Amino acid sequence: MTPSNEIEEELLFHIEARAADLQRRGRSPQQALRQARLEMGSIPRYVEEGREAKGLYWRDTAVSIYEAILRFLRRDPLFHLLTVLTLALGIGGATLTFSVAHRLLAGAVPYPDTSRLFSVRVHIPLFASLYPDLPVSASYYAAWRRTCTACEELALLDSTSLTPGGQEAPVPALRVTPGFFPLTGITPVLGRAFRPGEEGPSAPRVVLLTHHFWQQRFHGDPSIVGRTIPLDGASWEIIGVLPAGAVFPRGEQSGELMHFPPQVDLVIPQTEDGSRAGAEEEFRWALFVKLRSGAAVEEARRQLEGELQHFHTELRPQIHAGLTPLVRQFALEAYEPLLLLGGAAIAMLLIVCVSFGSIQLARMAARRRDLAIRSALGASRGSLLRHALGEGMTLAAAGALAGATMAWGAIHLLRETNPVFLPPLDGATLYLPAWALSASAVFAVGAACTAIPLLRYRPVGNRRGLLFCAAAGSVALSAAAGWLFVNYVRVRDADHGFEADRLTSLCFRIPPGTKDAAAQQQMLERVLRNIRAIPSVEAAAAANRLPLIGEARIDPVRRPGAQGQGTMGNWRHVTAGYFGAAGTTLVAGRDFSEQDRGKYVAIISERVAREQFPGENPIGKNIEQPEADAVHMATVIGVAEDVKTRRISWDAPLLVYLPFWQRDPEKLFYLVRTKSGHPDPTEAAIRAAEAEGMETAREHIFPMRQLVEQATGVRRWHALWTVGFALTAVLTACLGLFTTVRDNVSRRTAEIGVRMALGATPFHTARLLLRESLRPVWLGAATGMAAALLLGRLFTQQLSQITPYDAAVAGVAALAVAIAATAAAYLSIRKAVQIDPVAAIRAE
Repeated sequence: MTPSNEIEEELLFHIEARAADLQRRGRSPQQALRQARLEMGSIPRYVEEGREAKGLYWRDTAVSIYEAILRFLRRDPLFHLLTVLTLALGIGGATLTFSVAHRLLAGAVPYPDTSRLFSVRVHIPLFASLYPDLPVSASYYAAWRRTCTACEELALLDSTSLTPGGQEAPVPALRVTPGFFPLTGITPVLGRAFRPGEEGPSAPRVVLLTHHFWQQRFHGDPSIVGRTIPLDGASWEIIGVLPAGAVFPRGEQSGELMHFPPQVDLVIPQTEDGSRAGAEEEFRWALFVKLRSGAAVEEARRQLEGELQHFHTELRPQIHAGLTPLVRQFALEAYEPLLLLGGAAIAMLLIVCVSFGSIQLARMAARRRDLAIRSALGASRGSLLRHALGEGMTLAAAGALAGATMAWGAIHLLRETNPVFLPPLDGATLYLPAWALSASAVFAVGAACTAIPLLRYRPVGNRRGLLFCAAAGSVALSAAAGWLFVNYVRVRDADHGFEADRLTSLCFRIPPGTKDAAAQQQMLERVLRNIRAIPSVEAAAAANRLPLIGEARIDPVRRPGAQGQGTMGNWRHVTAGYFGAAGTTLVAGRDFSEQDRGKYVAIISERVAREQFPGENPIGKNIEQPEADAVHMATVIGVAEDVKTRRISWDAPLLVYLPFWQRDPEKLFYLVRTKSGHPDPTEAAIRAAEAEGMETAREHIFPMRQLVEQATGVRRWHALWTVGFALTAVLTACLGLFTTVRDNVSRRTAEIGVRMALGATPFHTARLLLRESLRPVWLGAATGMAAALLLGRLFTQQLSQITPYDAAVAGVAALAVAIAATAAAYLSIRKAVQIDPVAAIRAE
């Protein structure tokens, strides 16, 4: 027998004793028992007070709440499961977004003293139309290292590739100065790092292995230090092994024109010291700087910029130095997308909270009779609140745990795939504060909406307000998701100046031993002829640069006699047939031919024609062709459509195409178009090139469609992520509406029966209920659409193919939310309008 039963039996004993006493005084047994019970009062209250006095209150209360929760969950398991799922999606989505953002802002650069680490770039007004800032010259690094007193360490770095002996494919390598290791705090786990002086043209052939390369190629041999490895035909001494998880810059994390590989296998000394002639004009190195403790950023910038004035050329007076925090520089590509995703995540979480609140209000309203009976039997308001909170908070707790699990799994998936636009996520994990705040918001709203009915407050108006807010928020978020998704599709499928379908990029290098320019040209031409002879090849051509991977040569573009220095443009060298192979339209004139050898001829882009020859036919006119020795007059023989060279959302730059025989490139990109329905000729083309002695650069072998997908990767992830948020918001809003309408219908069972008994048809009854139930939803959808259109300008930078006021997308979002809400309301009403009128009235 439990203590609660003992207390109850003791109370019953006193009631029976009092009833016996009243019988002896002449009362009937029924009257005596009734009088004794009235005098005793509420037995449940005394039992509750007795449990509390004996210290059994909380245990029995917990057991009681647990039993009530089990009964509650068994009552409607499918609906409760959907509620937990939507809470999990809301909490998990917000947690995932802010976990990635936390990794981005706090862990993208896992180096010590990140507040003192900066990336140095230079700004040149002459190049500003193409590049807001540029990498540094090695000459600047050499000068700054001597004179910058505010700088503790400087590191000059760039990337290359080396071919280990016995391995066909080159492996990516990083070239750094010795200051890179004290600056980043990366310490080898075996051996040593580079010593001061191990840099420049006379740097020794020493190499550091990254941990994964050490494991993959040398199986983690601990005696590897001191041994040699053949690289590019020379012997290099292995001096150390870097730790696992060492982070290096990748992609364009160090800024425009700096392309680092996604994974580094080797680290070698920097061979450039800026002392050679012409080095000061080459802007192609990344520079990291660590300021001295207490040094001001502005003071360091003034010192760096002051030293630039000692370089006496026509550019120096216009050059400015800029310092960007390394954390911000590494996260630059992901900063704006994650900022917008953070806003979308907060909006989704608010909608989830509002919908969960309406569910709790509807659930409490549906239990009004049960609560009244319990209160009449003596249950205190606190007891009722504990039981009600236990039921609602169980759903919230289950949703929070499921959300944490979902976020944890998604983070691990992102760590495996690691989209290019995100920083390295090797150390990313669940950010518990974000999860705690998301779950707390759900708990707080659920608890508040559970307590409102117990405070004798009528929640009907509040429920309508919550439905209005949920609908408006869902439409606004869905419109934003629709804009982002449509924009992604249109940008991906837009005309970028080339046709990506059935087009493959191949890259081959001239062998180091081939120095003669004529021999290089003959080799390139033989390879091209061999590729064109492959049966599955429709067309093939070569260029010194591909679309969407940046510029190769930047020089002024101007017609003879034009005033000023001219606008900077991109000059490219291509073979005859390039435009047909790439799918770039020649809008006027002709392609290069063999008859053009020995002549200065050029093909210009449409933008060059518009800006340099406005209102004129440029064919046959001249354009200045700057070279190292002189400026030549090149005759324009054709006009090609504009081509995107870097960011897919940016305008096409000025482009001038020159014949490839005017340049001696170390490597050349081949574009190969496959015949429709034929097998991929990539491997056959590689064999044809290697048969001529060319080296394969496998990092640049990919379908051009992949290049477009990579260029739109940020938009794709942003769109899909936001679409997921919008679907979660709409689902929770519909669940809230379903619960509210179901409660409203259950309260009006008798009214429905009377209406149908008086001749109302199920159709007319359902229409009436739908109109009354959906009024706040439809009003909210219209308000959400208007708000989305007003706030559309916030997406201007993300939308390049549609206007931020594209009413069609917002209208579709509003219609979709209205249809989903109508379906949810109809599911709640369908059974009610099919009930027998007599049974409905009798049940009431």
